[in-house]
Amino acid sequence: MTQTRLRTQFLSIAVSVALWGGLAWLDLSTGTRIRLGPVYALPVMLTSWNLGRTWGIAAALFSALLWHGIQVFVLHESGIPFYRHWDMANGLLSFLAISYAVIWAKQILLRVEEANVHLQEALEQVRTLEGMLPICAWCHKVRDDQGLWEQVESYVSKHSKAQWTHGICPSCAEKIKQEGPT
Repeated sequence: MTQTRLRTQFLSIAVSVALWGGLAWLDLSTGTRIRLGPVYALPVMLTSWNLGRTWGIAAALFSALLWHGIQVFVLHESGIPFYRHWDMANGLLSFLAISYAVIWAKQILLRVEEANVHLQEALEQVRTLEGMLPICAWCHKVRDDQGLWEQVESYVSKHSKAQWTHGICPSCAEKIKQEGPT
């Protein structure tokens, strides 16, 4: 792994831990007046984007456990045990869905960037002639923008990356044989 990649991973983990700590403190400070559950998705998104699926799943699990743990064990939110577990499962599934959505979006973005690179390379290789091309019907010379006439091979070579080679087609070769040397 490159040093930049390691630095990004370390920074992602550090920021996620700081976010979890800040959210836990804020959750404890505000009590049940403000529900911060959805905000616990921020470290999940950050971790999923920078560290991938495994770390994203771990972050989703940790966010769900931290959020649920604070609500139940510290703030003593009571209720029917089924609903507490239902809330925990919903939180976990939501964070997992967010993690997978972020990973999916990053994969699409990487594919688009790769396609753009290939497209840019292809565009750099293409030079096209556009518009009307005035050509002499008799000698096949081409008139350029300054009104000068030049060989079609020369004109096309100047305005594209095409290379020329000459040969004789079968019908012309037959005509030359029939006419004999001139």
